[in-house]
Amino acid sequence: VGGWLRAVFSDGSLRGPVERDVALAESGRQFKIRVYPVYQDGALERYITVLADQTDAIGYQRTLSDALESARNANVAKSNFLSHMSHEIRTPMNAIIGMTAIAGLHLDNHNRVRNCLEKITISSRLLLGLINEVLDMARIENGRMLLAEEEFNMGDLLQSLVAMVQGSVREKRHTFDIHVHSLKHEQLVGDVQRIQQVLLNMLSNAVKFTPDNGRVGLDITEYPSEGTGVARFEFTVADNGIGMKPEFMRKLFEPFERADDAATRDIQGTGLGMAISRNITQMMNGDISAESEYGKGSRFTA
Repeated sequence: VGGWLRAVFSDGSLRGPVERDVALAESGRQFKIRVYPVYQDGALERYITVLADQTDAIGYQRTLSDALESARNANVAKSNFLSHMSHEIRTPMNAIIGMTAIAGLHLDNHNRVRNCLEKITISSRLLLGLINEVLDMARIENGRMLLAEEEFNMGDLLQSLVAMVQGSVREKRHTFDIHVHSLKHEQLVGDVQRIQQVLLNMLSNAVKFTPDNGRVGLDITEYPSEGTGVARFEFTVADNGIGMKPEFMRKLFEPFERADDAATRDIQGTGLGMAISRNITQMMNGDISAESEYGKGSRFTA
């Protein structure tokens, strides 16, 4: 800095102010140096040097810039989500309206009416699931999601999960295996509906993103507890499906994010399931991790 100032002072041709940004590596602070020449009767009389500490201002600007970029990314993600959701909601709604109209025209044909009612039920559940995911995300963002404490049986929970995914597994002709390891506690207390929600999301994704005749597995392991009256479980869902690209893996647990490639474009979903599942597991003092190789499958552990 001193050498630069001497060079400025010795330059008799200087007619206006000059400035320079200087960083002090030792302290990590940022300064801006301004040198103003002062003339008297056309002759250079002296220089005025102003040293301004810019560290806080630069840090503040960077914070604002990062916040702005995050807000822009979130806005784009939400816009894409709303566009996608409008399609996701219209699909089951059109099916419900269409099947209702067809059933009304064939009231004397019981088989036709029964078939329409089955399709209406499936579409209604899909629509309810979409709405529930949006509401759950809103509760999480507002800090209003609470966990219940109720008694439940681990065996009953697993049977319920199998019943809920069995239809999809059978339709896609998957091999579905469940393995239980070191299970010591079957009677538990917790929010069974939220636990079921997390596991069902993991299993549903595995089934959806695995082509026909694939493999899906669920492993449950109980580990030694770190405290009295507390049980510690690990749930792993693995498949040999289409997998995920590294760039999507980095934003897998962010709300409104969906993989955008030809292999997944026609698969239904809101992009909220994994974000909701991670929030629920973290509320239960746990977490979710994911491993995947594109084209070979994925493995989720909670």
